[in-house]
Amino acid sequence: MYYNPDTKQFEFEVGDEAWIVPGYYGNYLLAIKVKIIHVDDSFRKEKPQNYLFYHVDEPYIYPIPGDELFSEREAKDELNKRYEIELADGEVEINADLTKYREEVLSFIEDSQEENNMGQALDADPIVYPDLKWKELGKDWFNVRELRYGGI
Repeated sequence: MYYNPDTKQFEFEVGDEAWIVPGYYGNYLLAIKVKIIHVDDSFRKEKPQNYLFYHVDEPYIYPIPGDELFSEREAKDELNKRYEIELADGEVEINADLTKYREEVLSFIEDSQEENNMGQALDADPIVYPDLKWKELGKDWFNVRELRYGGI
């Protein structure tokens, strides 16, 4: 990771690690340590101040803009903030599960990419379907329960 003085943003390179917090509810209410596997600079080429977008080693519905990648401390704060927002609206899932998250996201991606607009089957994109490695709860990912009651 490096600071780009032209954009006034921290930017990542392939191989860098960061954290994502994919959503606000259910199995998306968790934080996951990810590794950058591809940097998409196509928008940056159009305008130098645009975000870079990142593909990571976890399934994600879209390329991740730089402002959605966090340090571990920021991921804890962000997850806690999202939990508080959802808690104000009612009951919240605190036991989000990484395996279930992966299954839901991969199912969504497969359903939305099975065919192109000409009815032709699409090949699996290696950026969208990386080799998923086992990750340890509390070290490589955490949910609200782990954050609030697990002592991380």
